[in-house]
Amino acid sequence: RATNTTSKFGIEYDSLADLISFGLAPGLMIYLWALSPLGRIGWLAAFLFMVCGALRLARFNTQVGKISSDHFVGLPIPAGAGMNAVIVLLCHRLGIEGNPIVMMVVLYALSFLMVSAISYNSFKKPELFKKMNFNVLVAAILVLIFIAAQPSVALFVLGAGYVLSGPLSALRHIRQKHGISKASSGDEVENHR
Repeated sequence: RATNTTSKFGIEYDSLADLISFGLAPGLMIYLWALSPLGRIGWLAAFLFMVCGALRLARFNTQVGKISSDHFVGLPIPAGAGMNAVIVLLCHRLGIEGNPIVMMVVLYALSFLMVSAISYNSFKKPELFKKMNFNVLVAAILVLIFIAAQPSVALFVLGAGYVLSGPLSALRHIRQKHGISKASSGDEVENHR
């Protein structure tokens, strides 16, 4: 990417590496850490995470150049993998054992979000960095200090915030859409009077 020498082979190879790093490895980690007591059901949850990650990567590759790069369609697989990792880190930090049922629900939810049509911010907007003022710089420094002081807690909070940002944004969009349609139907009733 840095040398602008991308190729179709490179795109596919990159996706394969992403599938192993962000699909297979986190699924296996969660299975070995928490889901192994569930047996086949736990194995299938970890496998589903990997399969949904593969589908997410395939959809991303087919959409390159066709949709805006301002947002991702579905949760990016690195975010799903990162969420799995920070859950393990946080539980280790707090001395909590992984609950198999809770982790299975988390894996199913992350798998669904990866293949969903929910939009996630890609943070690739150039104007986002041009509009940075002093307050944003101070906030970024405070976030970095929080990460350095309590990495597992800070990364969990940031990861959960990003994972939940998609569904919350979709709900807000639906509410605004229904609010606009109710307001326009109310205007039509007033016009008919």
